[in-house]
Amino acid sequence: MAADRPDLFQELERVPDLAERILEESQALGEEFGRRRDWHSVLFLGSGPLYGLAQEGALKMIEMGGTPASAYHFLEVRHGPNAIIDSGTLVVGLLSQGGLRYELAVLRSLIQQQEATVIALSPTNDPQPFRAHSFAFGLSDFTQGLAYLPALQLLAYQRAVSRGIDPDRPPHLTPFVRLTPEGG
Repeated sequence: MAADRPDLFQELERVPDLAERILEESQALGEEFGRRRDWHSVLFLGSGPLYGLAQEGALKMIEMGGTPASAYHFLEVRHGPNAIIDSGTLVVGLLSQGGLRYELAVLRSLIQQQEATVIALSPTNDPQPFRAHSFAFGLSDFTQGLAYLPALQLLAYQRAVSRGIDPDRPPHLTPFVRLTPEGG
């Protein structure tokens, strides 16, 4: 895929130059939301190449932040996941260029119908009717995840700290899992 898209390599070459701006926005998001006590669970939403990142965000929140979390595609949220979203749910939307209008509509409905707290990580600078953190660096949906990832990690980190959990040594986790043959 990348061999057919030399523009992806050009985007990747730009990411190190964006690192400071990415970390500033990520730190602001983590501090603003990670320490809040008004949510009990997190729902990460992402579509296309950002869905795997939504899964990673949920895993970090579970492992590091000790908080129930799950990840879904934006298209899935109006069905089953809708049943678990309430005013104590933090919804983190990883917005894409390709699905932006639909994804924004989903987030708006979660605020209006379920009264969820919503954070939108956005590839644009357009103002939104909810808290949006702009990651408008001119990246495609395939590389936008590199800009979003530190925000997800810092959100889980701040959540852990606010709950008195050592993020470097979360309870019930080991640095690695050793697999041994049966009987060995």
